[in-house]
Amino acid sequence: MAEPTTSVPISEETILQERRRSVCGESYDPEQDNDISNTFYDKSSEDREMINRVLKNVWLTKEMDLDQKEAIIDGMMLQSYKAGEVLYDVGEPAEKFYIVKNGKFEAYENKLLDPNLKDDGKPTPYNPSNNISLVKTFEKEDFFGEIALLYDPPRCLRVQASKSSDNSVYEIQRHLFRKLVIQRAFRKRKKYEEFVCKCSLFDHLSERERIKVVNALRTKCYADKEMIKPKGEQMTGMHFLLKGKVKIEYDEPKVVPSQPSTKKDPNTLVISPGQWIGELTLLMMEKIPSKTTCMSAQAVGNVTTGYMDAYDFEKILGKNSIQRNSKKYEDLVRVALAKPGY
Repeated sequence: MAEPTTSVPISEETILQERRRSVCGESYDPEQDNDISNTFYDKSSEDREMINRVLKNVWLTKEMDLDQKEAIIDGMMLQSYKAGEVLYDVGEPAEKFYIVKNGKFEAYENKLLDPNLKDDGKPTPYNPSNNISLVKTFEKEDFFGEIALLYDPPRCLRVQASKSSDNSVYEIQRHLFRKLVIQRAFRKRKKYEEFVCKCSLFDHLSERERIKVVNALRTKCYADKEMIKPKGEQMTGMHFLLKGKVKIEYDEPKVVPSQPSTKKDPNTLVISPGQWIGELTLLMMEKIPSKTTCMSAQAVGNVTTGYMDAYDFEKILGKNSIQRNSKKYEDLVRVALAKPGY
């Protein structure tokens, strides 16, 4: 085990100042940032898969969509550390998130430099004869420092490389992580708002109701050839297509002006980003379930959609709103059900 290097003691005044710092993090306005370029550090496909596996276990990233994770993977930089080299020490501001590629990294608790305070505002007592102790060892595919992705509190542990000759981590700065995640979330929300404004199903809604719909949309990702809706199963919600293409097949020809059938097969439609499927399931599912089982929807390449469940639609808008516009909904359903394929 590597012995921790000597540190310069931090004064009580400095500890108090660090403890009182705001933990709100830096402000970032994605609307003012016109730079949409990606920060990219080259890495092997094996390393990309490894990072993706780890991100699925990090509470802050596991629910992110494929586009956000890919951007984070692109922005992670490989860094090597010599035996005993310190990545960060107690009291330093949290700035990076780390994923171990090779070697081992040891986390030490240094009671002499512990920034934690008691309720009376005084530093936690420590034993000068036993200031430093090993509390955790990080090995391949472990991660640490994730709190830095949110804000910059002082570190409460020291982390340093072990005696191994090959110690390396993938790391990403907080400001870059925040930019990648917030900027993409902002652009996605703008797309959702555009979809809601375009779709005739929502054109009668108030601005407040449209915001509710946008807030309720959930991102779903599908791999190439994965079934979004198998034939024979009932459609349960509406998909706004953000990325990729979706092939829709019907038992009977169905021709929609905005979604032309392929020349080779009139029973097949291919829709692109900016289009949607399943809008009728938000209206009167009890009247059309048997009519939606004759079609299937399959991903062409990697596909990302914004999804709204039919029951969420009613829950969000409320029965009063739906009843207020019931005639419009009935007209939409009647016209759609009269077309071949439904």
